[in-house]
Amino acid sequence: MLKRFRSGEEGFTLIEVLAASVILAIAGLTMTAFFINAMSYNKANQNKTVMVNLARNALFYMEKRSFKEMEKYLVTYEMNISTEECGDDPRCSGKSMNALLIDTDRFPGLWDVLNPSVNGIEYTITVSHHKENKVEGGGLDTTSFTKHLLPVMVEVRAKSDDTPTKYRSTEVRGYITDESIRKAD
Repeated sequence: MLKRFRSGEEGFTLIEVLAASVILAIAGLTMTAFFINAMSYNKANQNKTVMVNLARNALFYMEKRSFKEMEKYLVTYEMNISTEECGDDPRCSGKSMNALLIDTDRFPGLWDVLNPSVNGIEYTITVSHHKENKVEGGGLDTTSFTKHLLPVMVEVRAKSDDTPTKYRSTEVRGYITDESIRKAD
């Protein structure tokens, strides 16, 4: 008859279990911090993508307007097309912006294009003339087609400072083409 005596050294001690729990907790918190940082980076990129798409939408809208009319406001009057000085009232007091925002026959929906709201965040859009500089030592000679192209810059900014993103504004540049060279849609 053999009796086996079990010694008390089998299994884990309380200190070993606590040490393993602490190590797992530290590793878990480190991974959680990494994923939280990745999520905030992803959210910031998502908001920047929204602003770029809003700018592209405004640029597309401006490309469809009359070349002469846009050239008059942006180049001749040297004005930015924006509703910032108007506040929330679409009927601005400034005579030139008033003509743009109220004339719904020539510029339908301009107020909505310049004041979009996406995902509960309100944005303001400014369209301005972009004066291009010729690159030294090369580049295109733009003198031959400048009479048919109007370079513009569209800037999108979030209206409130508590926007959950590090990107407060973004810019998109493009051209408004003269009707004589536009493709038929």
